[in-house]
Amino acid sequence: PNSRFVAGFIGTTNLFPARLRDGEGGEAVIDAGPLGRIPAEDAPGPGAEVVVAIRPEKLEIHMEAPGGAHVVQGRMGPAAYLGDRSHFHVHLPGREQAVAVAVQNKEASAARAAVEGQAVWLRFERQSVVLLRGE
Repeated sequence: PNSRFVAGFIGTTNLFPARLRDGEGGEAVIDAGPLGRIPAEDAPGPGAEVVVAIRPEKLEIHMEAPGGAHVVQGRMGPAAYLGDRSHFHVHLPGREQAVAVAVQNKEASAARAAVEGQAVWLRFERQSVVLLRGE
């Protein structure tokens, strides 16, 4: 999708209001609040208000902090086992709405054993983030 309006038509998408900032070395970064700071590519100038979109299946749940970039800690919310996949809701500090996470049930997932309120970590790849112009 190229706008927040269109993103609303293609199923569940996690949306984070964000702002472009100057980063180290003059490169722009996206300050996506609870999702963290993300390098900006093809973005408008610093100070611009944007929306970060990330689909539930692009997020990984970990029971222990994984290494690498783009990791945020949260608390497990409600979960639903749907046969071929499981849906989870994770609460991040500073965000009222839970983040939706979808996991294929190809093999036993440690996330299925998580209990509500337990600390979990979400990890994502930079290329999974879609930058939408603020509307």
